[in-house]
Amino acid sequence: MFNTAVFYDIENLLGGYNNPYRGAANLRLKDILERLRETGSLGRIAVHRAYANWSDSRLSSMRHEINELGIDPIQVFGFSTFSTKNAADIQLVIDAMDIAHLRPSLEVFVIVSGDGGFASLAKKLHEHGRTVIGASYKSAASTVLRAVCDEFVTIPEPEDDDRTRMRLSPAIGTDDGAVNPIVHRMLRDIRRIDNTSFNEMLDKVREILSWYAADATCRDDLEKTGIHLSGIGQTFKHMITGFDVSRFGFSKLYQFLQFACFGTELAVWQPPNELPMLVLRTVTTFQDKLLPDITHDQLHSVDGYRAILEKGGPSIRLPAPEILQVVADHLCSQPARGVPFAVILEQAKVCLPAYSLDDIKPALFSFVNAQAFDRVPNGLPLKDQVLTLQSSMGTSDNLIEILRVTAEQKIASILGETKLDVFNALWLTGTQTGSSTPGDGSDDLHS
Repeated sequence: MFNTAVFYDIENLLGGYNNPYRGAANLRLKDILERLRETGSLGRIAVHRAYANWSDSRLSSMRHEINELGIDPIQVFGFSTFSTKNAADIQLVIDAMDIAHLRPSLEVFVIVSGDGGFASLAKKLHEHGRTVIGASYKSAASTVLRAVCDEFVTIPEPEDDDRTRMRLSPAIGTDDGAVNPIVHRMLRDIRRIDNTSFNEMLDKVREILSWYAADATCRDDLEKTGIHLSGIGQTFKHMITGFDVSRFGFSKLYQFLQFACFGTELAVWQPPNELPMLVLRTVTTFQDKLLPDITHDQLHSVDGYRAILEKGGPSIRLPAPEILQVVADHLCSQPARGVPFAVILEQAKVCLPAYSLDDIKPALFSFVNAQAFDRVPNGLPLKDQVLTLQSSMGTSDNLIEILRVTAEQKIASILGETKLDVFNALWLTGTQTGSSTPGDGSDDLHS
């Protein structure tokens, strides 16, 4: 009797959203189906569906098996630029409930996933009188889903070698504190460092990238499927204490890698509707979707300088030159003497009615971060301190000069130099764009 519906959550079977489809070559749906049939709980299958972004080239190895088993591949693109997570889950739930309503002859519903989010689906199917069987790897099965299913089947784990563990678990640490085997091998050849300067960090990053390109297992992945950047980023954090690309003006890891890969055999590949991957740039199948390299000269740009100044301490967000001058004039005309920052801000709002809070705040924060004020008690957050304008800041020119020197020194400390023509252009335009605000100062000020 055709009384069974089987639904495969391919994303979950391949290790989750952070590494979608990386382990496709090792996944055997035939082995899973055989294990399910061994339980004796399955009847004849009337509905057989697998949910994934089947347009992804990394799933090509599964297509023959899908056809051989008579599984209907359900295409899910996702609701945002990069994500298919939730989209596949939601589509699976909708289909299962539609079938439960429309086909009363289907009595057994099999959910091949360890995702605990399907527990609610199982409960709802029970309300409709259906039997629910869950199936997942032992290592990935949600205890909540196990508890609500009528039966839960442990399915065969994929091939358990270094490559598979790297694909399915991009994080460096495991639950028992063990080190990922890829990183364990890397530590034999590369020493960890503290993130003390841009050049040291960049040298270490390129050493790590060279190791990936030289390691036989990793190189095979770089040639065939690419390596997910979440795993690369975790490796950087493990090998470089304090690793943070935002310190150097990059908002995303893939942007930093576009810079770090310049002049190497590696590049960042952006497959359609998926997260960026690290690949070998010479592989023909990747070349039409490679992101362009970022050169060192491109860091010395107004946008590059702006990003560096706004990230990390001391954080500097320059308003338009006119606003900066007006705020500096105000601070010198009414110098603060042992008052909280909130009072200084309120006075500026009253005395400068032509300017909004979004105009005034960045300038005040920047002057404070440039050490134009004495702050006591030391070591406390800004909101718990009182401020006094330093006696050497008696003119607006002095205030603007200390801010300028602080900004120039910060850029030089990151990039090794400051190009005066670019820096002057930045100073003429400011760093504030649009209507964004710097918030309440908790993220902008460093004690």
